[in-house]
Amino acid sequence: FARPPIGPIGKYIKMRPGGMQYKDAVSACLTWTGLQTFLVFGGQKDKARCEQALQGKVNAAFRCDFANTDSFSHAKLGSNRAPCLLDLIEIDPNASEEERRVVMNYLVDRYKFNEIRVASTFDEANAISSAGPETVRLDNGVRHVVARHAYFYNPVIEKVERQMKNGTSSYLPNVPRGVFSEDQTEVRRNAEAAKVRADEELREATQHASGKASEVKRSQQEVVLAKKEAKALEGQIEALSRKVRVEKEKQRAEDDAEEEPDN
Repeated sequence: FARPPIGPIGKYIKMRPGGMQYKDAVSACLTWTGLQTFLVFGGQKDKARCEQALQGKVNAAFRCDFANTDSFSHAKLGSNRAPCLLDLIEIDPNASEEERRVVMNYLVDRYKFNEIRVASTFDEANAISSAGPETVRLDNGVRHVVARHAYFYNPVIEKVERQMKNGTSSYLPNVPRGVFSEDQTEVRRNAEAAKVRADEELREATQHASGKASEVKRSQQEVVLAKKEAKALEGQIEALSRKVRVEKEKQRAEDDAEEEPDN
């Protein structure tokens, strides 16, 4: 890559204080695939390269998409005063300015975080979805119809629900504990400590493997030396055997000479 991709998107999203009760609304809107999205700065080849690199290495569905680096307004669209999803989150302040802008652009462009509302009750959500269409003009002059649906938490079934003009959809919480938190400092510290432990385990495993390899090499050398010694002993045994045979033949000849009668 000429520039490394940004992602996954979920790691940049941080719930604002007081917004944790709506984290399931954020995750329901994004879905797991949205949380696992990686943004590339190049063209189709970089996108394909990113997908190939992640295949089999991400433990869930993921998406590779194109990064939008433009600077445009992320202001809430529409006249309804209920908070929108964008009001509930912030982008990780430790990310670079470009990362923050690109992630925010993606949430606005693809998921309408500056349009979709969050309501406290079903009645409020239903009022938002039942309102007439509202058209606004974007910064680039394009006329845009504001999204008319809202998320709300149903305490009876303990699920986040989305209220739209044509009905209600329910969502089970689909984000593991710790994906969103009000303070990522502890999460990051734990991750760094885990990395240090993993690096130390890798170092010890490498040293252990190196030691085993040295032992194997020494064993192989000892086997070769033993074979050489065995071959040398075989040569010595063969030489001694020949010497014994010669001595026996010599002794037999002498014995035969002594037994011959005198003429």
